[in-house]
Amino acid sequence: MLYNDFAKTKEYLKAQLPEYLRNKGININAPFHCLNPNHHDIHPSMSYNHQNQTVHCFSCNATYDIFGIIGLDFGLSDFKDQFNKACELFLSTGDNEFIEANDDFSGQEKQNDFRLQDNNKEDHLDFASEKSPGPVSFGIADSNFRDDGGKANNISFNNFSILKKDEEDPLFHKFDPLNEDSQNLNNLPRSPFHPTQGAVFGIRNDFNDIGSGSKNSFSQNDNHFSDFRVEIRHNYSEYLKQCANRRLQTDYFRLRGISETVAEKFRLGFDSDFTAGIDPRTGDKIVWQAVIIPYSESAYMARNTDSRSKDRIRKQGSAGIFNQNALDKPGLIFITEGEFDALSIETLGYSAVSLGGVSNTRKLLDYIQEHPVYERMFYIALDDDKSGTEAAASLAQGLEYLHIPFKRINLAFPYKDPNEALCKDRETLLTRLNNLERLLSFSLQTVPLQPKTYSPILSAVSLYSLQLSPCLYSLSGRSVILKRLVAEIISAKVQTDMRIIYVGTKEQWNMVCSLLKRREHYDDGAVFAPWNRAKLLEIQNTDNLPQAIEEAVGALYLQGEKNFCPIIDLTGLTSSELRNCLMNLSSLSAKLKTPFISLCNENETLTAEAYALQNIEVSMNDKNDLSFFTYDLLGRDQKFSIY
Repeated sequence: MLYNDFAKTKEYLKAQLPEYLRNKGININAPFHCLNPNHHDIHPSMSYNHQNQTVHCFSCNATYDIFGIIGLDFGLSDFKDQFNKACELFLSTGDNEFIEANDDFSGQEKQNDFRLQDNNKEDHLDFASEKSPGPVSFGIADSNFRDDGGKANNISFNNFSILKKDEEDPLFHKFDPLNEDSQNLNNLPRSPFHPTQGAVFGIRNDFNDIGSGSKNSFSQNDNHFSDFRVEIRHNYSEYLKQCANRRLQTDYFRLRGISETVAEKFRLGFDSDFTAGIDPRTGDKIVWQAVIIPYSESAYMARNTDSRSKDRIRKQGSAGIFNQNALDKPGLIFITEGEFDALSIETLGYSAVSLGGVSNTRKLLDYIQEHPVYERMFYIALDDDKSGTEAAASLAQGLEYLHIPFKRINLAFPYKDPNEALCKDRETLLTRLNNLERLLSFSLQTVPLQPKTYSPILSAVSLYSLQLSPCLYSLSGRSVILKRLVAEIISAKVQTDMRIIYVGTKEQWNMVCSLLKRREHYDDGAVFAPWNRAKLLEIQNTDNLPQAIEEAVGALYLQGEKNFCPIIDLTGLTSSELRNCLMNLSSLSAKLKTPFISLCNENETLTAEAYALQNIEVSMNDKNDLSFFTYDLLGRDQKFSIY
């Protein structure tokens, strides 16, 4: 028995590679596009090797057997998982329905006699009725195991499974799929077993022709599988409609964040008794509570709602690209990896398609190339894992080659995919989508080729002259000492044309003015009037302080003033107000290319140092002289005084 012989089972599965490739729409008799998702194969460079039953690319040197290709298609990296999936596809289940034909196929669908036969007459089922087959789930149609009233029939699946070998059954007695000298299959007795039941290693019959008596002509030298295959597309519309009507029997879509509007748009459904196949160990029927996601009338995906199960996905028919119709419209289109990722983006109001697996990148690129649409823009938003990253790179390379605009984005960060982001942080995901272009245009500044030079205050002369860089400086100390210092700067007899704009309340300004030297005569008779050097910008509300300063500075420049330095009294602000104000003033000073000096309380020294180019601590010594302590731009201590 095949399942009890690993070596024979493995060899048999390897021999199914031609069938698997044909199922993907690949002609193995000619070169085809490379299946390596990291290779954007412009010219077909992969071919099938009949001798070692592998495919090989002569461009990127990739080689795969059937297990490797199944791993690519289903995202399986472990050989055990690949092997089990192959067994599921070819031993107890199948994907699409096919008609086998000879090379001289003349247009008539020929009947294949290779069918299972039930020897248990009591459990015999008559599938030769005209009742149309139900949905086929990898070879087993759930509807065929129900009576006319919809009640499940009590059927022992072991009687029909290929896992149970009956010594009296001539099919098992005479046919060995690994033996090229097997007996001719034409003379084997027919079985009334329905063709959509009990898949025989992927070979199917046409259910309309059962009992017609037509036969295929298999000779002893013929291959078991013909090189010519015609795909039969089943119409599952009625089954999908029934599933859609049962959608509200599960809250799975709601828990995954999918809106009812989107669920209705895509005809999402639920099947509480979905037949997923046959357990290869026990021969029992595998039944899921599954959500159904239609691709079209002839293809759908079933997803197991049991989160504990590792076996979750079944696809029926030629699924292709999910929401493929969106590719035929102009505008923004998001390319996602999984169906629920596309549904998540659709839930938030944007168009999205799903690859249904990273191996479908070539299928998507081919469709885009064959269906050009003006003003179509793609956002590649695949899963943030190794396979998703590699597939995204392949898609980007292909779209660039086709000269189609695209942007590769990590939409779901810090989550794995858009559906996880939708479930855990819907608002952030929606904000990103609504502001995508602005976020994508964000850029960081580089190191300037010509760095700025700064002029720190390191002496009384540099402080009095106010020859400063267009930055924010800060003086911290007791409020009364800082006002005396401002009066000293205004009254200083230095050769400078810098004017001072005192920014504060009228009361603060009056206190500063009371400390000014009113008049001083020189030997040559000249009179020094310090008040001509300073003006007041009165501030009544600190909430709009930066805006008031920006408007005043703009007005002075408009009037032709150039050489002035605002000294801004912030000693009356709280810590939080000061922090916000200093941050704004630092940016404003650079924007207006004008030096600012802020006055801060002595307990806000560290805050002032954080936002200003330089902070100077001002105090008064025992001789009532003003003392200054600061750091230069290299962090070295600097001290000076004014006597």
